[in-house]
Amino acid sequence: MRWCLAAPGLTSATLVTQLEFARKHSGDYGRWSKLTVGEWPWTALRLGPKIARTSFHPVPRVDAAVLHLERRATPLLPGATRADYRALVEIGFAGTGGCLTASLRRRFPAKAVRRACAAAGIPEGVPVGYVPPDAWVILFRYLAR
Repeated sequence: MRWCLAAPGLTSATLVTQLEFARKHSGDYGRWSKLTVGEWPWTALRLGPKIARTSFHPVPRVDAAVLHLERRATPLLPGATRADYRALVEIGFAGTGGCLTASLRRRFPAKAVRRACAAAGIPEGVPVGYVPPDAWVILFRYLAR
């Protein structure tokens, strides 16, 4: 998946992966990975159909699923902001303080964090993995000012 995301000319990819991997990176559990959040403004990741492990020969130990990656025709953020956006994601996923807001307050003023989180609909104390990727885009827009 990382290779696909790093390939600048690739506009879409359909991957067959372990079910758990596909669910983790598509947000199917209601949680999102750092990789997904970091790519979200430019690439949509979507869970496709599940594939029973018995569909393969030899039969693997786990089920599989299709994971679709598609570059957005109109990105949610300009490409020039990619490094700054990813830096914000790194700060958020650092785990300092046990929640996203605590991690962000180590770099940004508490008032700015409260305002940005309110705009993005992120409650105080929420663990970072439970913050949807679209909320990260709003956070970035507020905190990058």
